Amino acid sequence: MKISLENMGGCRRRLKGEIPSDHVRKTEEKVALSFQKSARLPGFRPGHAPLEMVRRRYAPDIQSELKENLLREGLRHAVEKEKLHLVDDPSVEEANFEKDQKFKFILRVDLAPEFKLPAAKGLKIPKKSVEPVTDADIKKALDRLAEPMAHFHTLEPRPAKEGDFAVIDFEGTCGGKKIIELAPQAGQ
Repeated sequence: MKISLENMGGCRRRLKGEIPSDHVRKTEEKVALSFQKSARLPGFRPGHAPLEMVRRRYAPDIQSELKENLLREGLRHAVEKEKLHLVDDPSVEEANFEKDQKFKFILRVDLAPEFKLPAAKGLKIPKKSVEPVTDADIKKALDRLAEPMAHFHTLEPRPAKEGDFAVIDFEGTCGGKKIIELAPQAGQ
């Protein structure tokens, strides 16, 4: 399997690959056999149709799966050989079978940027002062966490105080008439 990388600037590379025809034939055989196992053709029990009939009947599907398998294999081989660190799924620019049954492909891949970190030994980090946490701070934080989980329930009649949620019924009037009578759509 031939693999070459072309720098496209930044972290992007163009990965060109060529898979030899003997490997393409072996992979096609495996794909066709997997289709044969589940093929349902008239006149044959499921999984027992002749391989050539399965190849003719499912040719586009076999071809599609073969391309996917070869692309996956080519990418895996390139990642191992070139020690690539991909950050995203590659995009296929080209994937074709040649006349001699070689499979050629071109993928656009994004790699993790390469950089060297400076030595951490001897680095001076300024200390920041932190205010001590008081019991009041803890109570305030716990109340803030508990508030969204609170359940509302009716209390015995008493005056409302800070922190209460109140449901209020009222009737508005204007010039002695109820507001609903003045603007009938307001109440609907």
